Amino acid sequence: MAVELKVPPVGESITEVVIGDWLVAEGAYVHEDAPVVVIESDKVNMEVPAPKSGRLVGVRKASGDSAVVGEVIAEIDESAEAPAEGASAAAPAAPTAPSSAEQPAASPEARVTPAARRMLAEHGLNPGEVPASGPGGRLLKEDVQRAVSLRDQAEAKGPAAPGAPAAPTGPRHTERKRMSPLRKTVARRLVEAQQGAALLTTFNDVDMTAVIEAREKYKDLFAKKHGIRLGFMS
Repeated sequence: MAVELKVPPVGESITEVVIGDWLVAEGAYVHEDAPVVVIESDKVNMEVPAPKSGRLVGVRKASGDSAVVGEVIAEIDESAEAPAEGASAAAPAAPTAPSSAEQPAASPEARVTPAARRMLAEHGLNPGEVPASGPGGRLLKEDVQRAVSLRDQAEAKGPAAPGAPAAPTGPRHTERKRMSPLRKTVARRLVEAQQGAALLTTFNDVDMTAVIEAREKYKDLFAKKHGIRLGFMS
């Protein structure tokens, strides 16, 4: 038996919503009261729970589609059985004998000629850091001399100065995302507030002749009595 999954009432004056992200894939099993899909409106985003346990089937609305309150957007098949939760662990595989290719190779020290070993000790080099060119991978005296020469040349040059970061090449990546109804409402109201705000400047002319004369008449007396100068706002 299939149970209909409908758009629930969101709030007063809201009759239409937008389908957001489906939290459960079609064909997957969902438990009762678990969130299935997100619906978006002008005032709130909310999760729609599963009315019954079962398999989600018959999805009729994709993300971004509009739906009205009470409309059926999917169904839940109650006859589907819940998946087993305790799957038996797989038996551990029997260890296999290591093949000849996996046998440990001879240590680097065993493939170093005596002359090369002396040079390695003199210059503080590790046998594993020097490429070997001798037969069977043996490290020769000439190999160590070559490594010492390359190291001395690198030290003479000094550390390279850090270069400027390379400028990005190719077209810039842009991504367009759908705005939710809630964000659309916020953006619309911000624009309306900016456009509807009163932007004006007023100028008022006042005759200050009497005030100026009074200040000139009493400024010295005011300064002697109070120790401060008489201003227009004093």
